[in-house]
Amino acid sequence: MSARKFSKFLRIGMALALAACSQGCSDADSSMVATNPNSVIVNNGLQLNGEQFNGLQLNGLQLNGLQLNGLQLNGLQLNGLQLNGLQLNGLQLNGTSFSARDAGDASHLLSGTDLSGMTFDVTATLGNTTKQITVKIDSISPDAMSATHDVLLYDLSYQEAGTSTWTSVCTDGNGAALPALPLANRWNLTTGARIDAPDAVTFACSNGALGKCVRWGYRPWATSTRCSGPMCSTVSLQDYHQACTRMVRADYCGNGEAHTIDGTAIDVFDNLSPQVQSRSTNLKLEAKWTANGATCLNKTREAALYPNDKYPDCNNNGKDDDFRKCADRDYALPSPNLIGSSYAN
Repeated sequence: MSARKFSKFLRIGMALALAACSQGCSDADSSMVATNPNSVIVNNGLQLNGEQFNGLQLNGLQLNGLQLNGLQLNGLQLNGLQLNGLQLNGLQLNGTSFSARDAGDASHLLSGTDLSGMTFDVTATLGNTTKQITVKIDSISPDAMSATHDVLLYDLSYQEAGTSTWTSVCTDGNGAALPALPLANRWNLTTGARIDAPDAVTFACSNGALGKCVRWGYRPWATSTRCSGPMCSTVSLQDYHQACTRMVRADYCGNGEAHTIDGTAIDVFDNLSPQVQSRSTNLKLEAKWTANGATCLNKTREAALYPNDKYPDCNNNGKDDDFRKCADRDYALPSPNLIGSSYAN
């Protein structure tokens, strides 16, 4: 299978995969066998989202009852930066690849997977307590899902000061360790909005929205092409990534409030040329998304949350007037960073 074709598939937990397949997987999808006996591979058109995988969680360790980020660092000037006893400085992040120089030999540059084993000290919030921790990059490896071959996955663990136990920064619903992806900038822990801070780094857990949207191809450091008729232009994927995080969590109002549950299948597509993700099912159109939330909405993803076809009341006026109905022709318009989603129910 080519890297490009492989990027159209998403590895997810067996129980959730079966829930999605009951709604729309083909025989070809269900016959695929993964190398991990606890997972299967299903077509990327049927994304799963929910509290543990994509829905209520953006990423990570803590965060006021609503999981948003794996580990946010205020800057690249980290204390105690070292690799197997070698002191490092000048840490830089390009995409998901770090680089740093030997403090004793500035000509010695280490980058990418060279930095497996690197440790650094930070102040972090664990639960409701701020503590000094040491973070260790246990390993770095290329993401096999990346069609562009520019995404690295980091196995991260941390150790609280005065203890000898290392704990994984990112875990799944069963507590199993998962990798993270380093991203420039920070995200507001309440609203889910990106905060532009180029010197800040967020380690986004791969099972949360920030990480998943990168792995689906919406890499915020990269560019793509968007066309309106014969006119095409180069566009940043930064706001496409933000739009994807809104879509994943069914954050219709763009205020950080999720409206989804575990095991909901969605089909993701965009208005790029060529598309990063293309519509691959005949599921009903749910909504169209920008970085600020849904621009139009046909029906909420989880009807049980809004009986009688009511929509979220984003403007708090007590009326069902926050969204217009979506139309497929909207995609012919020169709309910015537009992502669409369809749903199975």
